Formats: sequence, structure tokens, C-alpha cells
Amino acid sequence: MAIKKSKQTPVNENTERFLKFLQMSGTCTETQAKHYLSENEFEAFKRNGMFKSSSVRIKRAQLKKLGEVGALSKSEVESELKEKIPQVEVFKITDKCRRFAKNHFNIRDMYASNSKIHDVVLGAKVIELQGKGLTDGYQQESVTREELKTAMQDWRENRKEEFQELLNEYEEKCAGFIERFEKENPYGSTPDFCYKNEQGQMVAYEITTVNYDYYTRCLKEFSSTILGYEYTTYDI
Repeated sequence: MAIKKSKQTPVNENTERFLKFLQMSGTCTETQAKHYLSENEFEAFKRNGMFKSSSVRIKRAQLKKLGEVGALSKSEVESELKEKIPQVEVFKITDKCRRFAKNHFNIRDMYASNSKIHDVVLGAKVIELQGKGLTDGYQQESVTREELKTAMQDWRENRKEEFQELLNEYEEKCAGFIERFEKENPYGSTPDFCYKNEQGQMVAYEITTVNYDYYTRCLKEFSSTILGYEYTTYDI
């Protein structure tokens, strides 16, 4: 006898875990969704308008990176590599999904995804951190932005010599750094997100792309130093 598929979006532990993941990523691939959901649960999410799906063109090197981080299965990567123009189907949460998360699980402030492939990689990191039990210290960019602003002001007012030495260090690494920093980014630039590692140290995590010039890369690292966070990147 065939199992009757529910028309309702499931309200269970799987759904809650999945929505907590989406709270931090905003976007996923089918492979990532099925890390949490059964086939029927995933289909219910799609059927009930919890996602807006789109096919994203992707470079072959990026496609392989998605395989490396577990966002795509090996067979998915191999299949798309055979195509003239590889594409990846990506699922972005809708306002309906946000309301569902808030009403059923009190999950709020879900991540607003702006760069789909970037955020799929971000989601892969979230899955990794969840597996290690390290998401309690997870901190989104909006929270870090306020911390960075406060820290930057403290360095300027109370650690003036150290601040100038740090600026000089980055000027040596990146000519014109000080001028651009003061004119364009006086409060620095926040990482994609932060988390607390196994040793209790806060880590600033940045997903970098070919669009990041050297100044931007240096600025991200400089800002993490101001915060007192370890800085790490993953390049796609």
C-alpha cells in the first residue's frame, strides 16, 4: 500500500533542525536539505511554498568546491561537469517559510540570502559546525557589525599607538590601505559570520570570491584583528 503524502508542512524535530540551519544560511541545495529532511518532508516544503527555487550557472571550479564541502553529492557534481554550462538548483526561503518558522518554532531573524552560491557554501560550514556542536557561539554579520563598531572606537580612543602600528602594518602589506580605510571603511568590514571553536576562541569566517580585491581581503583580516578574533577564509 502506498504511503499517503501529507499536504501539510511537517512540524517535527527534523523540521526544527532544518529551520535552525536556514536561520543561519537562508539558502540550500537539495542535498543540504536532505541532511535534515526525508524525501516526503522535502517535497512538502517545496509544495507548500516554503522555497523559491532557481537554477544558477556556475563555474566548473566552483562546482567542484560545492562537492568538496558536501553541498552537492559526487554524482551531482559528475553529472553537471558533463554539461556545457553547469548549473545548480538552489532553494531560497520565502516569507511564508519565515512566518512558519516564527509561528511553530519561535525561530526569528532568518538570514536574508543575497548571493546564492556564496550562501550555499556558508550553509555547508553551518552543517559542519552543527556536527561539531559549535553553533551555540554562532554570530551573524549584523551582530558582529555592532561589536566591530564598538571595538574600532575603543582602539581609536584608548589604544592609539597600537592602532597606528596596526594600520602601518597593513599599509606595508597593501599600499594605500590607510587612505582607503579612513575614506571608505572607517568602521572596518565584518566577516560573513563568527563562531567559537573547540578552544573557546572566536573565529571570523569569510567566504571569498574572485571579486574580492587585495584591499578588501586585507580589510577583512584587519577588522578581525580589531575584534580579537582568529581569521579564516574559504575561497570559491
